[in-house]
Amino acid sequence: MSIDVVAEVNAANEGRRPEALALKYEAMRGDPFAFFRGTATLFARDWEENAPQELRDSPLTWVCGDAHLENLGTYRAQGGLVVFELNDFDETFIAPALYDLARLATSGVVWQEWAKRGSPPELIATLSGAYCSALALGKPLWIDRDTATGPIAALMQQVYARGRTELLEKWTTLSGKHRTLTLGKRTLPIDDEERRRATAAVAAFGATTSDPPSRYDVLDVAWRLAGNGSLGLERYVVLIAGDGTPDGARLMDVKFAAPSSLSRVTNAKPPPLGNDAERVVAGYRRLQCRTPYRLGAVVVDGRPFVVRALQPSEDRIDVAAVKQSDVDDLTVAFGSLVGWAHLRAGGREGSAIADTLIAFAGDASWREPLTSYVLAAADRFREYWETWKEKAPPVPT
Repeated sequence: MSIDVVAEVNAANEGRRPEALALKYEAMRGDPFAFFRGTATLFARDWEENAPQELRDSPLTWVCGDAHLENLGTYRAQGGLVVFELNDFDETFIAPALYDLARLATSGVVWQEWAKRGSPPELIATLSGAYCSALALGKPLWIDRDTATGPIAALMQQVYARGRTELLEKWTTLSGKHRTLTLGKRTLPIDDEERRRATAAVAAFGATTSDPPSRYDVLDVAWRLAGNGSLGLERYVVLIAGDGTPDGARLMDVKFAAPSSLSRVTNAKPPPLGNDAERVVAGYRRLQCRTPYRLGAVVVDGRPFVVRALQPSEDRIDVAAVKQSDVDDLTVAFGSLVGWAHLRAGGREGSAIADTLIAFAGDASWREPLTSYVLAAADRFREYWETWKEKAPPVPT
């Protein structure tokens, strides 16, 4: 094994908040799937060293960059429609299309082997088949309430049934006519400088909208603990005034946009945009069928931040709770979503056009190399995880 796992992971997480990084490192010690989720940079390194040429030569397109089983979820988009989509674009880039499929498939094999469910080659074949079928159609579709089944339909019902104040009540405490954020397992306290940056980011975002500026008056700010790969990066949950009433307040997510791990992949290229926050926001807009409410890129003190309405983390698939009978249907849905996303971005900033992707779907020559790479990558990531458990430094404090 040529990769120094501990050095690679530590370098990727340098400068993160110690208390949050401690939680990430602890989770990564827990099981190989959590380790895989938290190491997008390690996957980029593995691809660079081990991916066969057939995969590297796949058409360049906008990619999610961190496609894995728990980076797909349900959210209420603009216009009120609830959809199930790829929903994390921190790593988005213009890269070989099969990078997304390889990372998603590897996450599935790592998870299946851990949970002792199903056959890895069958999972890869089902995922690839669904991806190719989506491309061959030449028209990007989506999953909404009318087309969802199984766990995805259940997640959508959960979003539709959620009241306006339910999310507020989970994150805040109401005292008289005033709400404040509740510190706990999802949040950490911040200092005055962090509060200033978060407040400035929200104000800058508000200035780009047609809303009254008072809607974005900041009532409270806390450090947000969420995700796995990005845990420890500068990130805030911000309570804003909304319509000025306690139940009309709203929650915003303000997140530092770090460089993409795909910047190390030789035949990938950054989108021609101004900064990493603009890159991430463009990923949402290029690859999703509909973007979430309130989404934008701002710069504070020379640092790029993505600002958006807060989305509940529980609206993602919990792979540990998935029934065996649902695995095939979910795999088809996941492969289809990646294919539709790639079609949706066709022709943008040099991304492959639909005709190129349709032709690629009809070429079976990459299927076997993809299967071989994914199975080998999953084995390597289990080895990486074992090395991490044995040699990782003490948890940061």
